Amino acid sequence: MVLTIDCLPNEILVKIFVLHRPRRIDDGRRGTKPEWRDACRWAPLMSVCRHWRTLALETPLLWQVVDVGKSTKWLELALVCTRDAVLEIYFHFHPTSVEILPMLIPHMHRPATFLVLDELQVWVNDPEKERPADYVPFDLSPPRAPALRALRLAGAVVPWTIATMARLRYINLRASSPSGPKPSFAQFLDVLEECHELEVLWLRDFISGRFASPSPHDPTRTIRLPKLRELLLGEAPECIAHFVANVYLQETATVRLAGDPAIVGDELQQGFDSLLPRDTSNLPILRKLTEARVGLSCRDEQYVAGMTSRWGPSFPFSLALYSDLDFNWGPYHSRMLTQFRNIFKDVPLQGLRVLLDPGDIQPSSVWIDLFAAFPTLRRLEVNPGGDPLPVFAALSSLSVPRTGPSLPLCPNLTRLEMDYLAFSEQQHGLIRAALRKRAELGLVKLDYLGLRYEEDEARRKMQEVMERDRATAGDICDYVTDFDCSSFI
Repeated sequence: MVLTIDCLPNEILVKIFVLHRPRRIDDGRRGTKPEWRDACRWAPLMSVCRHWRTLALETPLLWQVVDVGKSTKWLELALVCTRDAVLEIYFHFHPTSVEILPMLIPHMHRPATFLVLDELQVWVNDPEKERPADYVPFDLSPPRAPALRALRLAGAVVPWTIATMARLRYINLRASSPSGPKPSFAQFLDVLEECHELEVLWLRDFISGRFASPSPHDPTRTIRLPKLRELLLGEAPECIAHFVANVYLQETATVRLAGDPAIVGDELQQGFDSLLPRDTSNLPILRKLTEARVGLSCRDEQYVAGMTSRWGPSFPFSLALYSDLDFNWGPYHSRMLTQFRNIFKDVPLQGLRVLLDPGDIQPSSVWIDLFAAFPTLRRLEVNPGGDPLPVFAALSSLSVPRTGPSLPLCPNLTRLEMDYLAFSEQQHGLIRAALRKRAELGLVKLDYLGLRYEEDEARRKMQEVMERDRATAGDICDYVTDFDCSSFI
């Protein structure tokens, strides 16, 4: 029997329609501005025949994602066709979003969770007024949205009140303003303190400039958010530091702190240490870290990231500095490595990775100061700016403590890797001498040493020098169990 297109079972037709429906935004991208979803691209299928049109109108699944431009006709139809199903609405023309929000209020009765607003993102790219508080006049109070549990807004007014916020589990606010007169930082904390159900908190350009500048830290006040599992702050460094000083963050929570530091003229005024208070006891995750990565680029974002286990979740703790200016970070990298050392000096790191751009070569004194803070280090990976010798010089040196005896650096190191190296004639001899000195100090032999050159020609020259020196002066292989000399190109 031949099955014609107009006789397909409804189940098959719905699957055909769904194949043309845009995907929902996953949790990992919900903090980003949504692109145009082309949510009605399946609509031409309704023109095939009357049966297809009727089936589409009676299938709520097809109407759950709606792009709203200057016209609201498709949204009006979707509000009817979705019935009680979850509805995701993406506004791409701000005046329309302001006009349409009152129309959504009657639909806040939908069962389980108010997911209309849960998936609603309002973005104001070019506001005509300094405060976006005039842009989104809608009511989020419990009587109007009793089941609201998640809120994502950008460039909008936020009713930052206990009544609205205390019941939320997910808060994502970007470049938004609290309604009413400018509140104090203490009032910001008053509301946050009542958010006992909060699991995810993302604040970017919400505290900075929107609330009165924080007063000096009150050591008697500590806010606990027992269910918080994810925190992201993208604020001015002083606001981030005051937040951490007042809010205790469980060691199981993922914490990401990113600040735009003050730059006066061409001078950087702040570094990694500006993101944290002097007392970091509210960050127990710090003392649980065993792996750390430091990324210092001359032009891009500067970051520090840590893990609690080599094989555990990726970087549950991170610090980042960024700038919208075309700023050269290179001259400040020595200071940033020192700041990293000071922040992590009591952390029992097992692994450390330091990434520098080619040509960004730090003196051995910087590496000595850094390595002296981590006697438990077992694995070290460095992009040393092309020259490995300052790192080897540091590893064969003794610490220079203010008090107490000088000690060998990284006494437990068993694995060392260096990437993107440039070749020089003296490298083999100086590296061999550094390894010999570590052996003379009674330090353990390296299980693995990897030297990876940026170009194959550099790798070839290094191997020629090794062959030449082997008969008279010995070899690097005499001091390591497994030696790898290779290249990226």
